[in-house]
Amino acid sequence: DGGSPTTADFDKLETLLNSDAAKNRKITLNFSNIEAIPAEAFFNTTSGIAVKTIVAVSAEKATTIGANAFSRTALTTATFPMATTIGDGAFGNCPALTTASFPKATTIVDNAFYQCTALTTASFPKATTIGVSAFYQCTALTTASFPVATTIGYGAFGSCAALTTMEIATGSTLGTIPSTAFDGTTDTANITVTTSAANKSKFEANGWQFKFL
Repeated sequence: DGGSPTTADFDKLETLLNSDAAKNRKITLNFSNIEAIPAEAFFNTTSGIAVKTIVAVSAEKATTIGANAFSRTALTTATFPMATTIGDGAFGNCPALTTASFPKATTIVDNAFYQCTALTTASFPKATTIGVSAFYQCTALTTASFPVATTIGYGAFGSCAALTTMEIATGSTLGTIPSTAFDGTTDTANITVTTSAANKSKFEANGWQFKFL
């Protein structure tokens, strides 16, 4: 952990974690000085091979997480206290992920947590942007908290059929909410939304049967 590793360094680490020596292990990674996790750090989009030995990762100083960095891995816990940007598909298809801690994240790019089917809570106190399909098919998600969000992308919470509680934009004004933002979710009609009066009308404009506080 030298503070500014190259992509090649991550490639070597990925190879090591996929080796026979690491097979069947459950590995925790703690990057204490690294400021950025590069794209595809632990998932190769060309080969389709993802590291399956990592179960937890933390990076105290990392501010950005690249596209597909941990996609399709076996992660259960991700802790990034300084990260501001979560890249496209960064944690997509991580079916074991149950804990995602990003207290300073302001931008959640498209597909960031796509199909994280074990994730039950999404709390992002600083996030203003929720990208397209960011939490699509997070089928165990029950609680979502985005108190300063101003942008919600298409299908952001699509097929989140367990979602019952949402806090969004109580202190700011949302832009237009896409009609597909909650596709496959609102069939339950049991979602309670805490939001401002100005935002309430934007939710209601799509005909969703939400309860408002």
